[in-house]
Amino acid sequence: MDKNFVKVGTRVVKHVTPIGTVGTGNGQYYAHLHFSISEGLTPAQLKAYVVKDLAFVKKFYRDPRKVDFTKMFGRKVDVGNFGYGWLQKLPYGWHPGIDVNGLGGGNTDFGYAFKSSCDGVVVFEERTWFKNRGWGNLIVIEEK
Repeated sequence: MDKNFVKVGTRVVKHVTPIGTVGTGNGQYYAHLHFSISEGLTPAQLKAYVVKDLAFVKKFYRDPRKVDFTKMFGRKVDVGNFGYGWLQKLPYGWHPGIDVNGLGGGNTDFGYAFKSSCDGVVVFEERTWFKNRGWGNLIVIEEK
């Protein structure tokens, strides 16, 4: 993410509350939103963009492809085609989420604003790409 619009304690409403904008990992990567749904993980565990253990991913992550990304972004977006897809096997592990991009790929989605995918409360946020292994800002919402 490029910008965070929420902080810890913010109550969010599905498809209403602005969460942030799509970023580029400090200009090192094409813009995209890495989106994942998990249960029972700590914020430190959530920082892994790729996970080596497939059993771990299947235990703690849920398939995010059922989320209505058009409502989250207020426009049609590409889900998993220009970036990594759900449970895509990479040389160094498994992708536990899905990459959401602009329809044109590359940086066509840089700065796209997006809204919450669920009703809940922000329980963790970190606002620097350096702390997240280069993957950008991190927002964790506990669904209510």
